[in-house]
Amino acid sequence: MTQEEEAQMAEILDRLEPRFGSRELAYVWYSGEPIVGFAGRTVMQLVREGHADWVHRHIDAVDAGIHS
Repeated sequence: MTQEEEAQMAEILDRLEPRFGSRELAYVWYSGEPIVGFAGRTVMQLVREGHADWVHRHIDAVDAGIHS
């Protein structure tokens, strides 16, 4: 994992931790839950592919009630 990927992961986990109640549970989702609308890729895969911005937009959309 590159330093950029580590930084993106930390930023995303910071956003997700309050939702999941712990950083560990947020990481389980980050690393293992396929995301609908992204061809079944996980957040980790998207970050590794250079698409952390897509993840942030997805989180924003969920917060706005657009996705669930």
